[in-house]
Amino acid sequence: MPLILNEVCYVLTGKLFGLQKDRVSFVLKSFINLKGIECEEKSVIEETLDHFALKGIDFADAYMTAHAKAVTPAHIVSHNVKDFLKPGIAVDTPTQLMNRHEDGNNRISES
Repeated sequence: MPLILNEVCYVLTGKLFGLQKDRVSFVLKSFINLKGIECEEKSVIEETLDHFALKGIDFADAYMTAHAKAVTPAHIVSHNVKDFLKPGIAVDTPTQLMNRHEDGNNRISES
């Protein structure tokens, strides 16, 4: 489950173990590809681990980016806009979304 992998990444890169993100990503990608291991949203998780290792963002933000790209429309609402400025993903702050809702435009768009 993505939630469990998030916790594993947090613990392994934390003070106790202090592993580098690229090492954690490599090991977890190897693990989820073992015969007999079932992984929810496997392609999303693989992309998440790539972003986690290469972009320097935490697992949760990397997962939201990868998951958003896998659904239509690709849209994220977050105060942390900088981590989500990827091609093809619309990003709004909660304030922007509420303002659009108050204006009567409930459509999610790339604004």
